[in-house]
Amino acid sequence: MRMNGFSSNKGLSYRHFPLALIILSAWALFLRLYAATDNFWLDEIFTYFLAMNQVHSVSDIFTGIKVEHQFLVTLGMYLLGDQLNWVWYRLPSVIAGTGTIFLMALAGYRRMGPAALLFTLALAAVSYPLVVYSSEARGYAPASFFSLAMFLFMETYWRRGNEAYILGFWVATVLAVLYHPAAVCVYLSLGLWSLVREWRRSGGLARDVRELVLLHAVPAAVIAYLYFTVMRQWDSVGGDVLPLMRVIGDTMAVVLGLPMQPEFRWWALFGGCVLITAGLVILARLVRSDRWIFYFSVLLLAPALMLWVNNRPYIYVRYFIIQFPFLYLMVGETLSITAKRFKKVRVAIAGLGLLMLAGNSLATADFLRVGRGGYLKAVDYMAASTPRQVVTVGGDHDFRNGLPILFYSRYLPKNRRMVYFRMNSWPPEGPDWLILHNTCSEEFTPPKIAKIRGKTYLLAKSYPVLGLSGVGWHLYRNEASR
Repeated sequence: MRMNGFSSNKGLSYRHFPLALIILSAWALFLRLYAATDNFWLDEIFTYFLAMNQVHSVSDIFTGIKVEHQFLVTLGMYLLGDQLNWVWYRLPSVIAGTGTIFLMALAGYRRMGPAALLFTLALAAVSYPLVVYSSEARGYAPASFFSLAMFLFMETYWRRGNEAYILGFWVATVLAVLYHPAAVCVYLSLGLWSLVREWRRSGGLARDVRELVLLHAVPAAVIAYLYFTVMRQWDSVGGDVLPLMRVIGDTMAVVLGLPMQPEFRWWALFGGCVLITAGLVILARLVRSDRWIFYFSVLLLAPALMLWVNNRPYIYVRYFIIQFPFLYLMVGETLSITAKRFKKVRVAIAGLGLLMLAGNSLATADFLRVGRGGYLKAVDYMAASTPRQVVTVGGDHDFRNGLPILFYSRYLPKNRRMVYFRMNSWPPEGPDWLILHNTCSEEFTPPKIAKIRGKTYLLAKSYPVLGLSGVGWHLYRNEASR
């Protein structure tokens, strides 16, 4: 039999699947490694200074830091020590992001045809948000990897009945949450799914309670301990306050491969809602699988619950990144089922898949071209354009400008120094350079001239930022020091 659209005979068509999986994984690894060579940016630099200055033993990761951070990311930096090449700090994310492709293959091959599965894996390989957060020293990629692992361990336990898989589920859950607390959404969704599943099996109340306790007592206790004894004491670093509907619209836009621009947000929101609703209905009505309960929870219910419980004004697309592999899996399964049962729509389904692939590929290409902001180039430029050995710098935001200056100034030659002056401690003549910044969530056109505290600064160089991650810098030279 031949493969047709998104459906096929698995026995024949999966013969070349391992080779295709290796090729896709190699491409995913290349994209993530290339992106990892880009500038170490603000959020990563903040964690670096936490690990280097506030952590003196492993226990300090849990007791010595009073500001929000990702436990195992901070621990990894502490164990690696002070590295000049920041790619070392990003390698766990690169490896986990690439490994996610393999885990998605394991999760998907039982429930979709090879064409649909290859599309799903290809989408994850080139996915703009997954490439971004699989190439940063943050916890999103490892948390996604271990969230998929806990999903697989639970399913395998249900299928085989071997309690050894429960230990794997416990370990994967704890590691996922230690890498990023957002993984709790996946754990809660698996908990709801297992609760409904046990209730439907009607094996008796005592057996159902025993099964649920066996699965969830250990990870639930660890999560509760971390939350009530550690995370509730954290202070927030802060950030830009964005409207919730904008964040959700941008999230749907990057899923569909659309630009994160105002004119696309409502279309993306509508398209994303249709896609998720269709997937849930198809799984519930056509397949009659209780997996729709998990997908409904992990994509909608659990994130809404976490936003309500957290009640914080700082909400960004990256907070939903851990759900993306599951969304891609649901989309792939939905397309596979629809193409198999409704042959007339196969062309439309293939077209939708190609548009999502093309949109994400173009967005990823733009990200690799522009990057997270040119911190290192900016520091080199200011040093090269200043005749004195000591280069003085000020900025419009001491945290977002001063921290990267402190980090990147160590890459200057030994006979050069760069000093950042906080806004309330400028020298009378003003610093040699002024930095105006913009975050990745705001559009900004730098003015040609900036006047501040009676000093005139002229725009000399701009280092833009694109999309999901990074800070743009715009360098202004003090007119008096020209």
